[in-house]
Amino acid sequence: MKIVPRDITIKQAFENFYEIPRFQRPYSWEAENVEALWRDIMSSRSAEYFLGSMIVYAEDGHTLRIIDGQQRLTTLSLLLAAIRDIAKQYDLEDLSLGTQRCLRRSDVYNKTRNVLAMTGDGRKPYLQETYLADTPERQVDEADKTDEMKAIDTAYETLIKKIQEEVPELNASNTSTETHESEVDDLFTIDENGEIGPPIDTDQTNLSNRIGQQLTDIRDLIFDVHILLIELDKEEDAYTIFETINTRGLELSITDLYKNLLLKHLCAESENDKFNTDWTNLVERIDKEGNTTVDTFLYHSWNSRHTFSTRPKLYTNARELVSDKRSAESLLKELEADWESYKLITNPDLVKGNSDVWKPIQRSLNALKVFKVQQNIPFVIALLQAHKRKIIRPAHVRNTLSTIEKFHFCFTAITNSRSSGGISSMYCKHARELTNATSADEAHQSIEELMNKLVERLPSKELFISKFTELEYSAHETKKKPLIQYILRNLALPADGLTFPLDSELTIEHLLPQVEVERGSVDVSIVGNIGNLFYLTGTDNNDLKTLSYTEKKQLLEEKGNLPLTLQDIHEWNEQQIMNRARILAMIAYDEVWRL
Repeated sequence: MKIVPRDITIKQAFENFYEIPRFQRPYSWEAENVEALWRDIMSSRSAEYFLGSMIVYAEDGHTLRIIDGQQRLTTLSLLLAAIRDIAKQYDLEDLSLGTQRCLRRSDVYNKTRNVLAMTGDGRKPYLQETYLADTPERQVDEADKTDEMKAIDTAYETLIKKIQEEVPELNASNTSTETHESEVDDLFTIDENGEIGPPIDTDQTNLSNRIGQQLTDIRDLIFDVHILLIELDKEEDAYTIFETINTRGLELSITDLYKNLLLKHLCAESENDKFNTDWTNLVERIDKEGNTTVDTFLYHSWNSRHTFSTRPKLYTNARELVSDKRSAESLLKELEADWESYKLITNPDLVKGNSDVWKPIQRSLNALKVFKVQQNIPFVIALLQAHKRKIIRPAHVRNTLSTIEKFHFCFTAITNSRSSGGISSMYCKHARELTNATSADEAHQSIEELMNKLVERLPSKELFISKFTELEYSAHETKKKPLIQYILRNLALPADGLTFPLDSELTIEHLLPQVEVERGSVDVSIVGNIGNLFYLTGTDNNDLKTLSYTEKKQLLEEKGNLPLTLQDIHEWNEQQIMNRARILAMIAYDEVWRL
């Protein structure tokens, strides 16, 4: 399968000739879809607008058949037709004829053709004859119009209205399909034969010039919109790509867009160029890791070095950065360097080094994975990169990650808080500062500022205790098992005076057994509550399974494994479970995860 993706403007897109295959569904956009496209284009004055992808295959050397994108291309054609018509009515001949050449012109054989045509399928080429032709025909009775024809009329009507709103001088009270078909009394003179004449205006030249400039500006804005034209050499290949994208409900991936962007500036004529090798190797390494996607990595890498971007805006921002071979090479080098740090985040087992420093780093990275937190990743990439550049020492990495771990345990894992101050953009800002730091002092200052911001955003103790005491794990509620294991291991010593080797296999014991739920004597929320859970070795857990509370306590005491929180408790019930849950919450907030 040969795939040729090209990042092109709408102006360049209209330099091709297209056909809509007979298998394609009819035009069906409603006014809301057309208005949304108009808003997006008009809002692109301050930032480049990327319209998405269009999938085509080469029918011959001069025609591209559209597999995906015909609704957008049809709407853009109608928009140009609307500009052409208004320009023509105001005697703006150059603008009108120039715009018409985007819709219909001569090919290399000097044969006049529509830029957007239909293949023969029995459908009347209404779009071409009514709107795109040099001399449009408007003779279809309303009663004879199909749903597609009506949708085309509505789209044109909507676009005329939007242009009128954008160009106040047009001063139209309203526009409808009938406006296009002759009822334009508000704008134009009508002669005795019903033909449209010149616009009504006492200062026609000045009015036409003003309108002409504004229409030209709108047209230029349309021309500057970008699309990714994906061209394949076989029809079956085009449909394969189309079906893959649409059946999965996916947009074209950031990975594909990045590759196309870099390809444009880095690739040589040879298919075996260095870029293809470097890019393919990077993608294969990421895919092999299996704990992330290339798209996610690209997003986090970008935010570790550049101005904060959302995912939808990522490709547009990258396009602004990459304008030549040098900037493309720089971006590729950044990605290769960042992956070396990123893979430690996605797979902390790869962390190697002195155990007094790197083992805690590994534990913090594992904890952040348990919390399923993403906002911090760009900063962690920058942090690990700063260590690699010898800007900061391993101990500083350890201490910083420990603080981030504690913060997100409270903020994300327990209270599930939402930031109104932009946690993601905050991390991105300090990641960027760390990336650009040239000395230890600069790096330390940025890290300290971030740590202070995290302390300021820490949830209140009251909220923490309230959420912590609601934690559950049981056969009926297993989603939080990794988090419960993490909590019990970290509270074992400070809360219960118990120590376990790091490599020991531990299990979660329900002191009030889960069988009580089946008997109907207690609710599952009580049996599964964090206050009823303990961490024990597999052997101890097996020994305790069928015992009463008194027997369990006695056996644990004999083995020297009796938790401190049970020493003075002679009866185990719902009240004691909730009391212990609160004790654990206070120890967690005040001691173990204290910032």
